[in-house]
Parts: sequence; C-alpha cells; structure tokens
Amino acid sequence: GTEVTSTINIEAVNSTLSMTKMQFSPSPQNGRVPVTVGLKVATQSTHQKERIVRYIASVNGEIAYDAKSVKPVILTEPGDHEITVKAISNYGSEASLTSTFTATPNNPPQCSLFKVSHGKTGSVSVVRAVPTCRDYDGKLKKFQWSVNGVPNSNSLQVQSYTFGPGETSVTIAVSVTDDSGATTTYEETINKQ
Repeated sequence: GTEVTSTINIEAVNSTLSMTKMQFSPSPQNGRVPVTVGLKVATQSTHQKERIVRYIASVNGEIAYDAKSVKPVILTEPGDHEITVKAISNYGSEASLTSTFTATPNNPPQCSLFKVSHGKTGSVSVVRAVPTCRDYDGKLKKFQWSVNGVPNSNSLQVQSYTFGPGETSVTIAVSVTDDSGATTTYEETINKQ
C-alpha cells in the first residue's frame, strides 16, 4: 500500500467586531432640551455566530446605561454632547462609536398684550382677556391666572372679570408654561369702559 501524508495548518483568529454607524432620533425633533435622543447603531462581525449581548452608552464621558439593548439618553443641557455607544459580544469582543449631538436651548413662551373684550351683564361691566402668547420652539401647555394679585384656579386660555361697584380697573396676570417647563408671566392693567 501507498501511504499519503498531508499537513494542514489551521490558524485560529479572533473574530473582528465593528460598529459601522450610529443614528440619532431626537424627541422633540428640533433637539430642544430636555431632549430624549433615540440611538440606533449597526454592528458587524467576521464570525457568523457572534452576537451583541451588552451595550454601554456614555454621554460626555459619563456612563448613561449598561443594558442588553440600545436605549435612548436624555439631555437636559443645551450644547454639544459626545455620545459613545460600546457593543460587547458573546465572544467578549468590543466595538464602539462616538458621535456628537447638539441639543438646542429651550426658548420660553413670548406674551404681549391681552386681546380684551368689554361687555355688560345687565348693568354690571365685564371684561374678558385672552393672552397673545406663542411658543416658537414648542407648545403652550399650562395657563395660571391672577386677578389684582390674587391667584385663582382658572387654567383656561381666557380670564373673565366682573367689575365691582366703584372699580375702574383690574390688573390681570397670566403665567404661561411651555412643554419644556419654561414659564413667562405677562401682566396688564385693563380700564373699565
């Protein structure tokens, strides 16, 4: 018989894990603080059975979370924030990517003048005030009123006042809060007509 000997050299190499992209999805979309930044990352490996088992996210060098899946991060301060996501595989390999997200400052609501209407109920004078307020980077969420310095429970976008005997004016103030929690107060004295 013939005998054949062959030699096969097998070299084991570690798998290579890489993170290929990171995407942000902020809410609100304009990135106004406080902003919840959704993160989406893509990884790839040279080994078909390698899977990500852990993600560690950090914001400006401080760990935001260590979890089994990618989660959003919340930013409360405006400015540039370095967000790093590190992926760790079932083989112990690591890959990370850092990207900068710019959070924009919240602008508080702006108010100017009341839209005032005067009327009478019988012989009693009544005034109705509606604030002309806008929130250019969000939404108006809450109205709190005071009449002649006394807060009331009205949370509507309109305040009515009935003049008492001898009263010639009323001071109405409204505090308007936006969806980020910033508040602006506007006050106006309205003369009886």
